[in-house]
This record gives sequence, C-alpha cells and structure tokens, in this order.
Amino acid sequence: MIQNERQYRISKAAAERFKVALGTFDESRSDVHPLLLKAEKDALASQLESLVEEITEYEYLKAGHPNVLTLDSLEQLPAGLIKARIALGLTQKELAEKLGLKEQQIQKYESEHYRSTSLERLIEIANALGVTVREQIYIGKGPSILKTLLSRLGKVGLDWDLVEERLLDPRLTSELTEQDGEHHLLNHLVTLLHRVFGWEQEELVSTSDLPVPRLAAASARYKLPSRRDSEQVAIYSSYVYYLAKCIAAALQTSGITSGDLRTSIESQLKGKKFSLEDALNVMWDCGIGILPLKDHGTFHGACWRIDGKNVIVVKQITDSESRWLFDLLHEFFHVSENDSATQLEVLELPPDAEDRRLSQEEVNANMFATRLLLGESAEDILDECWNSTQGHIPLLKSTVEQFAARHDIDVGTLANCMAYRLAAQGVNWWGAAKNLETSQRDPWAITRDVFLKRFDLSSLTEVDLRLVTQALE
Repeated sequence: MIQNERQYRISKAAAERFKVALGTFDESRSDVHPLLLKAEKDALASQLESLVEEITEYEYLKAGHPNVLTLDSLEQLPAGLIKARIALGLTQKELAEKLGLKEQQIQKYESEHYRSTSLERLIEIANALGVTVREQIYIGKGPSILKTLLSRLGKVGLDWDLVEERLLDPRLTSELTEQDGEHHLLNHLVTLLHRVFGWEQEELVSTSDLPVPRLAAASARYKLPSRRDSEQVAIYSSYVYYLAKCIAAALQTSGITSGDLRTSIESQLKGKKFSLEDALNVMWDCGIGILPLKDHGTFHGACWRIDGKNVIVVKQITDSESRWLFDLLHEFFHVSENDSATQLEVLELPPDAEDRRLSQEEVNANMFATRLLLGESAEDILDECWNSTQGHIPLLKSTVEQFAARHDIDVGTLANCMAYRLAAQGVNWWGAAKNLETSQRDPWAITRDVFLKRFDLSSLTEVDLRLVTQALE
C-alpha cells in the first residue's frame, strides 16, 4: 500500500519500467523453454497490475473521493486509518504534528501497519484524524444470521437471484458451504447492501423488517398492480439507480446546452435511415450514458438526470432491434422534454399498462420516436395502414408488409411502431411485430458493446467496476 508521495513517485517509476519491459519482451528466444518464457512474462504482468492497483487507489484517496471507508474486520483498521489520512489530504508529518510526535514515528507506525501500537494510541490517531470508526460485532453463528438476512431481503422484494448474479462477488459464492466462508460472505453482503441500497449495518443484522428503499419522482408516476410488485420495482430501481450514479459521475459533459439537446439529436437523425448503433453513438456524443439491461420483470426502461448528467436505461428481454431502437428514442424524449431540471427520474411500466396509456407525455414520447423512425408523415402512414384492414387484426401483418415496401420503410420498424400504437389502445400485437423483424443482430449486445467502447471503466472504483460489469453479463 502506498503511504506517501515518495512511495507514490517510486511506484510510478517502477510501473513505467514494467510497462517497457512487457512491451519489449522477447517471446521468441530459443534458449528458454516456452513455458518459462510465459511464466516470466506473467510475473511481469502481475507485478505491473499490482503496482497499477496501488497507484490507482492512492490517487483515488488523494482526490478526496471517499466519505466512508468500509472495514470487513478489525484487522483492516490500520489500513483504514492510513487511507483516511491520505483521503483527508494530511501528510505523515502533519499527522505527527497533530499528535505531538515526530514524523518518523508515524512513518514507523504505518510501515508496520500499527502492529505494535496500543489501543489507546489508535484511538488518539482516529481522534486526530476526526474520523469515526464503527465496527459491528456479529453475535451468534454466521450462517443463521445470513439465512435470516436473506429471508428479510426476500420480504422487501430482493430475491436471491439478484443478490447472487448482480451484487455478490462471484469468487465468494463458492464459500457458502464453509463455516468461515459464511461469515466472510455475510460481511461482504452487508457492506454491499449498505453501499447500494443505503441500509445501515445495524438494520441488516437485526431481525426486524427492512424498510423498502424509497423511489423519488417515479414513485408517483404510475400505479403499480400490487404491494409485492411495488416493492420489487423499488428494490430493482434502487439497484439500477446506483449503477446510473456510477455512470453519471464519470460522464464527460458534451458542451450542448440543455435547450439544444433535442435539436442536436434531431439534426443528426431526422429524415435519415439509421440503426440502433447510429442512434446510440449520436446520444453518447451528446453526453448521454446508455446502459442496457435484460433482467426479467420490474420496469421496462428508465432515465435519470443526476447532477445535470443524463443516463438512459434500455431494458428489454426481446431480441427485436426495432423495439430497442424505439425504446431508446422514447426515453430520450423524456430526457429532452425535461431538460431544464438538474434532477430527473422516469420509470417505464409495460406499454399496455393503463397509467402509461393515459399519460399525455407517454403519448408524446411514442409519437416523437415514431416520427424519427418513419418521417413526418408517420401518423398518416399508420392511419392509412390500419384503415386498410378495416379493423381486422388478422389482415394487419400482410398490410404492414405492403406499406413498408410502398414507403421504403424497414418492415420491422413499421410493425413495431404499429404495435406501440395498438398497445396504447389495449391491443397486444407484439408477437406479430416480432415475426416481421428483419434484423438478426442482438440489440442488447449492440448496446453493451457501444457502452464498453464509449464509457471509461477505469474511472470506477474496484467495487463499482465489478457491479457495472456484472450488470452487463
């Protein structure tokens, strides 16, 4: 662990040397066995990786980012105190002056990770730093506490599948059958739940019911069909909102003023044939982060503005590229319609949900997407297409095919726009629209690949990087 500027400079120089060594590594040497060459190169890469991790952690702490440092055990207290000093911008000399000690004494303490330091001295150091140390003591058997916690999480809509697949470090789940592993897993889970959902550690290890995370603006946007569904939406939305916060914090501003956002997008897409990938890149160019998800249930798309930065979540389990593109444009409408607010939250229920069908903003968002996809005469095309069937749904599939050819429109796009219009009337035509899809590409993979290309993953902390990448699996 890097503890001061001198060690930081030494580590930076060493990392550069390892980079050069790796870049010039000769794997073709005939005098060394290939396995030994590979081992030598792997060793260099491993040392470089360790140095980069230490350098990144030191730079993160120096920037003063963390307000809370989480300890999984009392053994981590010494490292926590060192990290707190760095995050507060204090040198070893400045901390020594606060304690009335010599700089060399603090250097000795930290180099030994406070192994020989008394409890009284540790308390003095914590007080000098102005930090509060709160370490939970779990009484009883880890497995029983863990089992109780998982049961309580289920009651508020957080199922084990989401915990295991999206939250837990996969390296820990194999320890479920081991006694010590259960304790470690409990600590890990409690730390994650506090980080993502905001529950206090005392709440998580108690036996009382957990409070359901509260939605903000979206909580009053639509009525949910049942208490259980409402809780699941709140839980999943809180999880996705945490991901959105991670993304928003690292987004670069585009320089486009709030009032020009829609104009900028329309000028690049209106009147043109464009793909999902085209639309994604145009929006990323405008400073909008777009996260693809394919988890089942809960909401069907979302958008947030967090401290002035926009994040759109496209969430579908269908592999229809036309539908993904429509949903992306639909969510963009919400972002651009409310472009003056510094904070925004919109959650989308299924298109045929009554509250969504009756919402004028939802109608406007659908029409915005339809016009970008079909052109300014979109309403006339859809009206004429529907009227040609005289209201007979069985005739609609062939009619859509004819109108798509007549107007030089992608048949899958026209079918999807028609399905949205019918959904607003309570008619489910999604299956037929899906059968008319022409693209064989995976829209989730397209959106994910653009995300990985456009988003700077290196800006995330280790934990947040894992959470974001697991969401993309």
